[in-house]
Amino acid sequence: MRKRIGAKILGVFILILLICLAGIGMVGYCVHEMDGINEKIGGDYLNSIEQLDSISLKVSDLQQYLKDYMLSAEDEAVKSSITVSQDGIQSSLKSLAGSASDKEQKEAVSKLQDSYNIYLETYTQAMGEIEAGELMGTAEVDERVAEVTDAVKANIQSLSVRNAGHLSDSCRTNKKGYQRAWLYCAGNCG
Repeated sequence: MRKRIGAKILGVFILILLICLAGIGMVGYCVHEMDGINEKIGGDYLNSIEQLDSISLKVSDLQQYLKDYMLSAEDEAVKSSITVSQDGIQSSLKSLAGSASDKEQKEAVSKLQDSYNIYLETYTQAMGEIEAGELMGTAEVDERVAEVTDAVKANIQSLSVRNAGHLSDSCRTNKKGYQRAWLYCAGNCG
């Protein structure tokens, strides 16, 4: 009789242990799921937002450098600054293309790349016109690149809004996973 009672008590403890182990497994799965979301947030969305900010800043810098170039076309520092900014934008665009995670984002990055290529072509033409003496005033320079600059900035804004939405969705999913992990833990071992 004593052995049967001891076996029943041991059986209850084993059952409780199995329930706790199952809960720990579920919590581990939720934590693994959250790690994947955190990696996506840090690796894709935040990097993408940083690259877009960099492109936006460099496009603004290029506008100022074009005016500086108009004032002193022979200044090597201005030419160097233009080259550095253009190279930085190309690097950021490559990084964006590499971190695009879905078809829509890849298309948006492609549109940004296309608008930047048109911008670059117009910018180079404006530099040639400055050298030839065809563009004389800052208002003319601004007017010459205004439309293509606005197109680049509109594409940057579109991608920024898209990435902010993806970031918000990922954070919301991460929060739900965190709450699920706590519920599993509290429900199974609490």
